[in-house]
Amino acid sequence: QIISKLFLKNNINFVVLKGMGLITHGYYGAGVRFCRDIDILVDRHQLKKSYHLLKEIGYKYINPFSSDSCDYLHDKHQIPAMKNDAGTIVEIHHRATSQRHYQKCPISKELLANKVFNGHIPIPLPNLNAIHIFYHAKIHHENEYGPIMLFDIKTLHNKHKDIFDDKFLLLKKLGIEHDFKILSEIFSNIELEERVTENIFKK
Repeated sequence: QIISKLFLKNNINFVVLKGMGLITHGYYGAGVRFCRDIDILVDRHQLKKSYHLLKEIGYKYINPFSSDSCDYLHDKHQIPAMKNDAGTIVEIHHRATSQRHYQKCPISKELLANKVFNGHIPIPLPNLNAIHIFYHAKIHHENEYGPIMLFDIKTLHNKHKDIFDDKFLLLKKLGIEHDFKILSEIFSNIELEERVTENIFKK
């Protein structure tokens, strides 16, 4: 809440990504979903301002050898992780995908332009959230992100049945349209089995 209020007060265009975003919007109850850090996507042109705002409230780079700036990004999609005295870790992203995979990020503008608020905290719309979570596991972590991705997308799907219904062109730009379709079919089958089981127990 503190970071969100600070960013909103200073007109930063941002969204909270992945686990912490889902938790703050009530998708998970207390203690259900663990988060190592807070991932925040900001408009690339506001990266330096976002960095200095975090410094003002006590955040600093975890790595003591990191330069006290955010001027030299090279091919990185984020600045180094920052932490405050309470141990809260924040990662500020200026793009939602790695430049190793896409020269121009196909999804950052959509994530920032299509958001929903819970109080002061914005997260991407459910379908975009699911797509980014899937990209992060499938492409960024090369299928080594574990079951937490399935857990997150299933949680989104439970509340928003239409998250698989559109955004085909975006999925195609990311190169994950085939795998995302398979995931959609898996969840549809799970939902069908859950309904059948529920009807059996009702009888």
